[in-house]
Amino acid sequence: MSETDRASNRPSGRMNGGRAMAEMLRLAEVGPMFGMGGFQLLPFYDALASSA
Repeated sequence: MSETDRASNRPSGRMNGGRAMAEMLRLAEVGPMFGMGGFQLLPFYDALASSA
């Protein structure tokens, strides 16, 4: 991976764990996911909603 590719894959701003997971799944081109989550996954759901 070139330096330009790495720079374009980096999200801007501060990143929490939920946003890191959402970015990782986006870069891996993951499709639909199923499961039951609790309150500990709320930052992840927020990150998914804002990246859509």
